[in-house]
Amino acid sequence: MPILALDMVKSHLRVTWSDEDQLIGLYLAAAEGSAASFLNRKVYQDQAALEAAVLAETARSEEHTS
Repeated sequence: MPILALDMVKSHLRVTWSDEDQLIGLYLAAAEGSAASFLNRKVYQDQAALEAAVLAETARSEEHTS
């Protein structure tokens, strides 16, 4: 699940048509993947997603900051 919503990204780009949704979605996924790779850690959409990963033991303990 992307961190940023497609609608928010399209608004930032001032794109009102849907012809480019798939391409913008690919760019969005690539950018988020690059950011996570640069940070060298998993990135979660929100605090609830992080807490769920901690409970499922799929997040490393140093990623949990509460």
